[in-house]
Amino acid sequence: MSPASAMTARIRRKNSITDQSTLVRWQERVEQYRDQQARQGQPLWDRDKGAYDRWVDGNDYHRLVLPYLIRNLNAGDRVLEIGPGTGVFTIPLADAGADLIGLEPSRNMRRNLKAKLRKRQLSNVEILPEKVEDSLDLIQEWGPYQHTLASFSLYNVREIERVLETLLVC
Repeated sequence: MSPASAMTARIRRKNSITDQSTLVRWQERVEQYRDQQARQGQPLWDRDKGAYDRWVDGNDYHRLVLPYLIRNLNAGDRVLEIGPGTGVFTIPLADAGADLIGLEPSRNMRRNLKAKLRKRQLSNVEILPEKVEDSLDLIQEWGPYQHTLASFSLYNVREIERVLETLLVC
C-alpha cells in the first residue's frame, strides 16, 4: 500500500466525512447554499470591493493561524492555497519566501489580490481563476506541495471527498 493510500485509509477510519450519510448531508447543504446564492445574486464581496477585507479585519482567525503557518514554513516551500481571497495569508506567506499557487474563482477577489501583490512587488505567487474541484488534474500535475491551505473556501465544494482525497496525495 502506498503512503498516500495508507493515509487515506487512516483518515477514512478517523473521520466521518466518508460516511455516506455525512456526504449526503454535506452535498445537500452545498446545494442549499448554492440555491441561496443564486437567489441573492452576486456575493457581497463581488458587489462591494472592500467588503471581504472589512470582514477579514473584523475577525481574528488569520492572526491566530498565521504565526503557526509562518513558523512551519521554509523559504522555497511550495504552497497550494485554495481560495486565497484578497491575500490575508497569501501575502505574509509570500513575504516569508514561499512559492504559492492560489485558486481563486472570484474575479474581484483576484483583481484585489493581484493589485496587492503588484504593490508589494511579490512575484512568487500565481493566482488562477479556478475552482478547486475543476482543477484537480492541475493540482496533481503541479505538486508536490509542502503545504496546502483552504481558509473558508471548501464550504461550496459538492465533491468534497474527491477533492480531499486528491489533496492528500499532493
